[in-house]
Amino acid sequence: MKPVVSFLLAVSFAQAWQAPQPPQPLPPDKPLAHVNGDTVTVSKLSTLLAGAPATALSSAGSDPVEFLTWTYLLDKMSGEAQKQGLATKSPYADRVAWSHAQVLMMARIEDKNREAAPDEKEIQTLYGENPHRYGVAKTKLIFIPAGPTAKTTMDAVVAQASKGVDFVKLVKRYSADRDSAAKDGDFADIKPESRIPETIRKTIFSTKAGELTQVFSQPAGLYLFKVKTVEMKPLAELAKDMESLTGQQRASEWMAGEKKKASVKILHEEFF
Repeated sequence: MKPVVSFLLAVSFAQAWQAPQPPQPLPPDKPLAHVNGDTVTVSKLSTLLAGAPATALSSAGSDPVEFLTWTYLLDKMSGEAQKQGLATKSPYADRVAWSHAQVLMMARIEDKNREAAPDEKEIQTLYGENPHRYGVAKTKLIFIPAGPTAKTTMDAVVAQASKGVDFVKLVKRYSADRDSAAKDGDFADIKPESRIPETIRKTIFSTKAGELTQVFSQPAGLYLFKVKTVEMKPLAELAKDMESLTGQQRASEWMAGEKKKASVKILHEEFF
């Protein structure tokens, strides 16, 4: 990929292009290519890339000749279509109107993403109130499979653990989870992406190191965790993603609310 195109693509996506030697910005009037005698400058290429679809952006970096040929044809043929009045004829006018509406709809959604993004203070609050989303917990587990004696057995486990009986000894004696039992009860690290119900993750992350969680009843049986450590990822590493993801989530919720406002009643189903 050519350095100048890489730089312009990065600007188009509003992202920093990562490379061992980042390309240096070129002056806007720097000539980059000639197309039928017309000079394509940095400024003109930036304008072309700003509204281009993803496929065109990819082409600009991998095959700039094909990209500039395509933009030449796009400009030439669209101009010819305008002169012929095709923009006002059906079905072309209808397609243009549909595309126009789609672009504006996406613009509104993107704008809502920005509006909904949390500020720095809110990010700090989200970080502090939701450790289960931004940390890693190390635990030990005792699992009692479902059955008529499960509750009685777990009650005995909790009673002994509360009196200070070594948790590892209880694991060896009672736990039916072979994988963790073989490792003195050590359970897989619990992360935001772990396939564990959020209510359980929340409780684990709110439990102090060295303490037991409540007993969790699940279809397979009963679970008791002892929290070893809870480590939070630094906020500085998460802030940008938190801002983006929270904005997207809130925008999605807003979109779902807007969708519910649509009241549709089909009067003639056979037509569809």
